[in-house]
Order: sequence, then C-alpha cells, then structure tokens
Amino acid sequence: MDGNPFAGLNCEYGATKSCMTMGSESKHSFCTNDGQCSDIVGDNEQHRDCVCTAGFEGAHCEYIVGTAPDVGKAFSAAESAGQGSGTNDMVVFVMLIVVASLIGVLLLAFGIRAKKRRDDAKRQERESRLATEQLSDLVVRSEDEII
Repeated sequence: MDGNPFAGLNCEYGATKSCMTMGSESKHSFCTNDGQCSDIVGDNEQHRDCVCTAGFEGAHCEYIVGTAPDVGKAFSAAESAGQGSGTNDMVVFVMLIVVASLIGVLLLAFGIRAKKRRDDAKRQERESRLATEQLSDLVVRSEDEII
C-alpha cells in the first residue's frame, strides 16, 4: 500500500493489508501484522474488524494480546482519524437539508406576508379613491341642488 496508514499504541504498525474497495481514496479500513480483512468496505462504510494472526488483537490487529487499551479511553490513530466519518458526513448533510428547508419556509412566509401587505395597500387605495369620488359626486350634487 502506498502511503501506509499506521495503528497501534504508538502508531508503530504499518498496514499490511487494505480492506478498501479498488479506487477508494480513504485508508481507514486496513489490517496490520498480517491480519486478514473480514470484509471489503467502501469510502463511506465503517471498518469491519480484521481476523488477527496469533498473538495480536484489535480492530486492525494492532495490539499484542493483552496490551489493548480500554476502548472507551483510547483509539488507534487510524480509528480516530477516519472511522465514522461517513456517519458524520450524513449528519452534516441532514443538518444542511434541515437548515435549507427552514430558510425556504421563512422566505416563503415573508413573501406571502409582503404580498398580503401590497394587496391590502392596493385595496385601501381603491377604497380611498372610491370614497373620494363618492364625496366629490355628493358635493357636486349638493351644489346643483343649491343652484
């Protein structure tokens, strides 16, 4: 593998096997210490644990048996850098869709409100003009009656 990823307590073990599909740009799924891939994954898929040779353990076979840290406290460099990025990308994508939808709804609401205000202003102008015309007609009739 070109540009080998590393794993282990001190990133001391270089990848000996890639578990990624051909043409993948990500290098998050690999095995060290002659471990074998349990599955081949794509760029946005999570690494499947390797089948380790005797004496090694861990998701990438990166630990000598008995030296693996608590999973909750530490991750290998490869896991913390790459694993789960597909899930993170999906969360970001969904958040962007939600935000874009909210912006769209707000723009639609403001557009409807502006149209209603324009329509109300036109209606008031028509009513005012009609009232002025009626008043003008009334004044003219009153003058005609006086004469």
